[in-house]
Amino acid sequence: MEMAKVADLIAFVVSANSLIDGCESSGLIDAFGIQCLSVFRAIGLPRTAVLIRDLPSDMKRKQELKKMSVSCLSSELPEDCKFYPADTKEDLHKFMWLFKEQHLSSPHWRNQRSYLMSQEVHLEPDDGNPGKCTLLLSGYVRAHSLSVNQLVQGIFS
Repeated sequence: MEMAKVADLIAFVVSANSLIDGCESSGLIDAFGIQCLSVFRAIGLPRTAVLIRDLPSDMKRKQELKKMSVSCLSSELPEDCKFYPADTKEDLHKFMWLFKEQHLSSPHWRNQRSYLMSQEVHLEPDDGNPGKCTLLLSGYVRAHSLSVNQLVQGIFS
């Protein structure tokens, strides 16, 4: 869940084999997946993509299954969600190229708050005060209105 908070894109993978039985099948999204989607919606989903695996080589059937996946998953995902085939290396290269060219939208909370993408975390105990310590973070400050020279304090348990 922490990774979803800082992600610029979340890609979900669905198998076309699970679409053969139709949208009523509970095999498309399991109980854990529904819980995860609920949490993702609560924290704010970034740009979302769905990669469709196991598509048939027949173009007509491929388009039919792609449309079926859009109709089955559109109620669960944001309206700007894109669906891409992901069976071949070329499909994945095309997705990566399109992803690279996309303008990514951030969840609303990122525009209001600064946050740190930490690379290293160190905890230094305070010898003078047992039970207290200093947390040293190094990484990248993202968003605005927080300077690297600013003091940040809080109660962390």
